Amino acid sequence: SSLQIDTALGQLTGLAVPRLADWCVVRLLVSPANPRPMVGTAHVDPDQVEHLTRLVQRIPRDLGASAEIDQALAAGRPLIRGTTAAEMLKPLFDDPDDRAAMDAVGVDGVAIFPLQARGRLLGAIGFGNRPGRSFDTADIDLAAAVASRAGVMVDNARLFHEQSGVARALQDSLLPGSLPEIPGIELGARYRAAGQGLDVGGDFYDAFQADANWWIIAVGDVCGHGVEAAATTGLVRHTIRSAAVGGVMPSTVLTHLNEMLLRSAAERDDLDDHHLPLSPRFCTVLVGAVQPSERGVDIILCSGGHPLPLVRRSAEQVHPVGVPGTLLGVTDELSLTDTVVHLDPGESLVCYTDGLIDRRAGRRAFGEEGIVKALFQGKGLSARDLASLIESEALAFVDDEPADDMAVLALRATPRG
Repeated sequence: SSLQIDTALGQLTGLAVPRLADWCVVRLLVSPANPRPMVGTAHVDPDQVEHLTRLVQRIPRDLGASAEIDQALAAGRPLIRGTTAAEMLKPLFDDPDDRAAMDAVGVDGVAIFPLQARGRLLGAIGFGNRPGRSFDTADIDLAAAVASRAGVMVDNARLFHEQSGVARALQDSLLPGSLPEIPGIELGARYRAAGQGLDVGGDFYDAFQADANWWIIAVGDVCGHGVEAAATTGLVRHTIRSAAVGGVMPSTVLTHLNEMLLRSAAERDDLDDHHLPLSPRFCTVLVGAVQPSERGVDIILCSGGHPLPLVRRSAEQVHPVGVPGTLLGVTDELSLTDTVVHLDPGESLVCYTDGLIDRRAGRRAFGEEGIVKALFQGKGLSARDLASLIESEALAFVDDEPADDMAVLALRATPRG
């Protein structure tokens, strides 16, 4: 019922106690991807769960410091012991406190089964009894069936856990580690990926210093999800960064980006027939060149097919700024317009992706109106708090998890002290 590995291990052991045994433990083999031993434990006496967990975690890394256990796991067969179980397990623990904990847990019988799936050993599951209870044939048969089926379940959860970690690491690499400190300007951003954690989203935001006087902000939405979208997002971000260092206008940055996307598509089209077909690489991107001034902030904006940003004025007005432009990566005939926007101290500009405004509750969409409402509610908030408010309002608009990625980048001219 769960693909979260820690939850799955806890549920697995909980199912066995007290039906099959007085206690149950699962211990997975360590690996480069999971250097910490992953365990699950359950005991008929809740006070003993902590002791049992500590004991399982302290078993040597290879699970096979005991020759009997090592041989059984290597051969893929169970190891069942009655009153001699404690003698077999005690050599695993040198610490007197651990041996005392083992006595408190109760080891008057143990049945250890390998956890296997897809032709490999994942770890082991052990069932144990305190004095006064022993395994009968029916118990062992059922425990064997549990171990056999649990292997696939544990492996699925393990794979999900590892792939989720890879997806998170890849997603993090496509976003800036931190936002730059800009005199006279506050920046705040929020990002939320759609799905269950296995897919890498195509939305991104970025902010960096281009030269001594100008900073660049960018928000984009790459078509698709997964590795292909991540590859395109990486290309887009690095192209924007390299092009902007030359001090060119945002429209020139987007023109160069469009050329790179078209060139990349042409190179992929030249691949031979043995390669799998790949989806188109196109995106929408908004780029802004930002410069603080004595009167506030000056911004040069250009949209390549991206939703136009919203500005909240000090006169209690909210309106979009900029000119819609051409989707990037589709054609070399572009229509891109640079627009100059000024923010007085205290005024804010919000850039976002369409995953935010496309949140739907029946026929109603969160829409641009939802962001406008949040901007009015967020009067006086910092850029960071404003971005968080917009994200939370969009999430609260409907109970469902987001079906598309959401990114929001807020910029606020710092009020004069």
